[in-house]
Amino acid sequence: MVVLNRIAYIRKLLQFGAKVTATVSSNPESMVQTVCVFVNPGVHCDPLAQSCAAMVLDILETANRTSHIAEKGHKNSLGESEVVFYITRDS
Repeated sequence: MVVLNRIAYIRKLLQFGAKVTATVSSNPESMVQTVCVFVNPGVHCDPLAQSCAAMVLDILETANRTSHIAEKGHKNSLGESEVVFYITRDS
């Protein structure tokens, strides 16, 4: 539930025009996939121009049904947020 709430919060910021970027990586040894999402509410971007970022959030919501997702977030004094989602397949 915490993961879904975090995704919903990021989606809300995106809809209000905050710049959202994401990077994806995977570790072949541990089989853990990592999605880093950066949110900068100080930079305005049209939500229609951020469809890829919105799709990353959709993928995270879908993955939450079939995999275990842990998340760790940080918000700095400028209001910028970084959230890292760690995705592991359920055994």
